[in-house]
Amino acid sequence: MVMKKLALVLDCGATNVRAVAVDDRGRIAAIHSIPNQTCPDPHFEGGLIWDIDEIWRKLVVCVQHVLKQVDGKDIAAVTVTTFGVNGAPVDKNGNQLYPVISWQCQRTLPLAKNVDRYIPLERLYEITGLQNFSFNTLYYFIWLKQNRPEILDKMEAFLFIPSLLVHRFTGELHNDSS
Repeated sequence: MVMKKLALVLDCGATNVRAVAVDDRGRIAAIHSIPNQTCPDPHFEGGLIWDIDEIWRKLVVCVQHVLKQVDGKDIAAVTVTTFGVNGAPVDKNGNQLYPVISWQCQRTLPLAKNVDRYIPLERLYEITGLQNFSFNTLYYFIWLKQNRPEILDKMEAFLFIPSLLVHRFTGELHNDSS
């Protein structure tokens, strides 16, 4: 009997969290999704965050549903994908020091409008190739420096959402190089 190889894709989007089992030809063998949404930031009035614990719980439920539809022995690989701009500072043990600030949060908008205070916009683009969007990670760091500098002092790494989730699987502090 030939074992069917599947990839399990854990996908966290702004509107849905889902698990998808995909075969080696790209066909969906099983899928389950749960709505996703931001939460109020308990540390900043009016702020929006992604609750990584809630996202994890939703992904677990999605995986459980997918595993009811496929044989877990057929899963040859697991990958995580999400929107790429959001992450959180972590300490040397991978403990989150501040929630994941959502790209939908407006707290960094004034920072983006005044980026020339820190670096000329043209130079920023030259270095990063990124447009001046208020949700760029740079502005999260500036916001933390201005509002919660003690977090930066304790920070070992800044992990993006996929890496925060992968850390739960592996215990490794690692970001995708892309």
